[in-house]
Amino acid sequence: MPEFTIFGLRGGLLRTYRSVDEQHQAFQASPTTTFNQQIRHFAAQVYGNVAVATYYLVGSVKIGEESATGTWRVTEVWVRQGGEWKEAHHHESPLQATV
Repeated sequence: MPEFTIFGLRGGLLRTYRSVDEQHQAFQASPTTTFNQQIRHFAAQVYGNVAVATYYLVGSVKIGEESATGTWRVTEVWVRQGGEWKEAHHHESPLQATV
């Protein structure tokens, strides 16, 4: 969606984009990213024109010269507009062991 927000896998503050062009510019300016991950425990629920997906990403990611291996929790919010599903929000965070 043009109005897309993300809590990225590296942590940090919420990133907000106001247009698809702004998203493309940010993606092109970011370091080369390589993913070697698999989706686990995928679930999705549709609520009219809104859907929520949750899953785990397991594997490795390399961003520029940095790399990490592990499991990330992911939540996505999708909105159906004009007959197409578009992602409105994306959240990734590392899975941490609990005591």
